[in-house]
Amino acid sequence: MSLEMMDEHERGERVRRWLHDNSGSLLGGIAAGLLCFFGWQWWQDSSLQAVQAAATDFRALSDAAERKDVELIDTLSKSLKDNHPETAFSAMAQMQLAATRLAANDIDGALQALETAENTAQNPNLKALARLRIARVQLAAGRADDALVSVGTLPAAFRGIADEVRGDALLASGQREEAIKAYEDALTHLDPGAPTRGMVQLKLDDVGAVTDVLAGKS
Repeated sequence: MSLEMMDEHERGERVRRWLHDNSGSLLGGIAAGLLCFFGWQWWQDSSLQAVQAAATDFRALSDAAERKDVELIDTLSKSLKDNHPETAFSAMAQMQLAATRLAANDIDGALQALETAENTAQNPNLKALARLRIARVQLAAGRADDALVSVGTLPAAFRGIADEVRGDALLASGQREEAIKAYEDALTHLDPGAPTRGMVQLKLDDVGAVTDVLAGKS
């Protein structure tokens, strides 16, 4: 299974590149919004400076990822984890670190980084994305049972993607009928325009055809 081709990974990469290209204006918008919401006094404790520092480190990490500078990715992701664990940049850095480790076939290292991302992420969607990637890595590592447990904890907003991964895990476990049901559930819960719908339909068609052959149907 190629994790690089997974839809949510591709979306994550587009987000990462957008953050890299727009970090200056993004920081301005974040600062303005937070100042209005929390008030000036909240910023007296240098929280704004911390966010700016985290954003700077994440932009440098994004550049390192483009260059495939593994050593610098390790250094910057650790810096963000140690110094700015409360920011979204820290969790995103851990997910980038996981991708780097996975590319080096370091499954345990990738899972460790993703678990750190999940445990430190403050945003529930970011936390769920880390959990989804954990399930993907577990499945790619042949740990279908673990992947089933992981996708079972995802929130309703991730139901369609979770159903697809559940179908993959069930199929890997030899549970074809259950996999068919999971893929059907995925098509039910995915948005009509979701780019993964075509792939899910192909999986469903393939599993259904094989199941018919095994059952002796024409």
